[in-house]
Amino acid sequence: MRMIICVLAVIVKVFSKVPSPEERDELIAELTKLREDVQPDASNMNLVSYSEKMGLIADKWVSRCIPDYPSHYSNPEFGDYGFIFSKYPGLPQFKDALITAAKKDAYNFTRNFCTGTCRYYKQAVSAKSTKVGCAKQYCDNNGLGLVACAFNSAERVRGGRPYDCGPSCSKCPHDYSCVHRQCSSMSPESDRTKSALSTTLTMLILYSCN
Repeated sequence: MRMIICVLAVIVKVFSKVPSPEERDELIAELTKLREDVQPDASNMNLVSYSEKMGLIADKWVSRCIPDYPSHYSNPEFGDYGFIFSKYPGLPQFKDALITAAKKDAYNFTRNFCTGTCRYYKQAVSAKSTKVGCAKQYCDNNGLGLVACAFNSAERVRGGRPYDCGPSCSKCPHDYSCVHRQCSSMSPESDRTKSALSTTLTMLILYSCN
């Protein structure tokens, strides 16, 4: 009996886990591209980085094997975080969560209208987010693979627009650089980022969000 319990504990440990360093890099690259390519351009989009703390938040949720997005009402301990979430039969893959978020064509920014479901897209391109962490879990009780990515932004994106329209980086803090059309607190790698930000600011008066 003790051996069976140990084996079950190992199985749970194997299937409830956070991304490897390589998987983290892939997740951040995909999210960065998604945020870079918003249309119309975002004036205040922050560059996201991976956070182990957010990964633990995501793991805390998927380890419960609840096949749904955490409700801020039923699960107030998750109320300060935004999530993208996926559930598919079989073993989970981190790319599953990004697939559910890649709904750019389903969202009309001007009308703030979704054709179908684009809740997770709006969360993935929420401008105020700066940190993200992911976790996955296979659940024996329902045969589903769950993946969640938690964002540090508590901004509600279901009703409002996820970012401010305008020339890329035009609303970045003055000491930030512009990296992949996103505001970054990291030091710029070259003068090109400063130049791009200056050019963006001069375009502000000519920009249209329609």
